[in-house]
Amino acid sequence: MFQNPLVDPHIIGVTAGSAFGGTLAILLGVGSLLMMASTFFFGLVALGLIYALAALQGRDSTLGLILSGIILSGFFAALVSLMQYLADSEETLPNIVFWLLGSFATASWHKVLLMSLPLAVAAGALWKLRWRINLLALEERDARSLGVPVAALRRGVLVCCAVLVAA
Repeated sequence: MFQNPLVDPHIIGVTAGSAFGGTLAILLGVGSLLMMASTFFFGLVALGLIYALAALQGRDSTLGLILSGIILSGFFAALVSLMQYLADSEETLPNIVFWLLGSFATASWHKVLLMSLPLAVAAGALWKLRWRINLLALEERDARSLGVPVAALRRGVLVCCAVLVAA
């Protein structure tokens, strides 16, 4: 999609945005449902900010999206580090660290069911667009000549991937 094998959700900044949302929720002491909503929301906010930064360059270029993602990934990672520094070292900091490392300790079927709807919608949309996504492996000019709306398709695929990563 970006003609760059190094691009993934970590580079684009969606993962760091989700990590910021989860860390903020833990720091504020909200429940698990609001924490899941916060991670989901900030993952999508990160994607929106990436497009906003790329739009400041005046075009929807691949390089602009990648560089905007790298900038935002560093920014959100710095905010996560700041919140870890500000967190209570006895109670809140261990919760943040364990959440960032990942754990199945608090997993439940209720949480799986909550996230199944956005996951199913995003996965279904990607499945439906799979043939057009394959055409994005070509040069943008070639994909456009085959009738693929490259900018809109890239935006839709990134939103679906952000939903999958943030969920």
